[in-house]
Amino acid sequence: MEHSIIKELKKIAEKTALEMDDELVELNCKKSDDGLHIEVIIYNTEGTSLDHCVEFSRSYDKKVAELDISDGPYFIEVASPGLDRPIKSDDDLRRNLGKKVEIKLYKKVNNKKDLIGEIADYSEEEVVIRTDSSEERIPREAISLMRQVIEF
Repeated sequence: MEHSIIKELKKIAEKTALEMDDELVELNCKKSDDGLHIEVIIYNTEGTSLDHCVEFSRSYDKKVAELDISDGPYFIEVASPGLDRPIKSDDDLRRNLGKKVEIKLYKKVNNKKDLIGEIADYSEEEVVIRTDSSEERIPREAISLMRQVIEF
């Protein structure tokens, strides 16, 4: 898929997100036999309801239709990041500051390979996790998986 089209789709998604007090988390495009699939992941501090996703999708679709991006059909899917989505980027860390996460490590750090705690801080090099008993500094390159803990 042409890089310039993806860049333009992302620009439109960012503009739509800004207009709706959302944050664009991710945009993915994939061509298939039935057309172009555009997945837009948005975040809203108040939560991202199904109705909000529909509203975003309609607004975004109007702008995308003006682009004339494809000679065939295209499909837009709008969703929230989801609680089980891996935390990877600085933006993901920022959105999850103070939240409880589980971390799986490639190898032991401070005699631990798995941790559960709150994200207390982060930098380019490490993530600081506050557990019940201590604060752990985990090098980012040691983290194989980090995601929010879902508690009921």
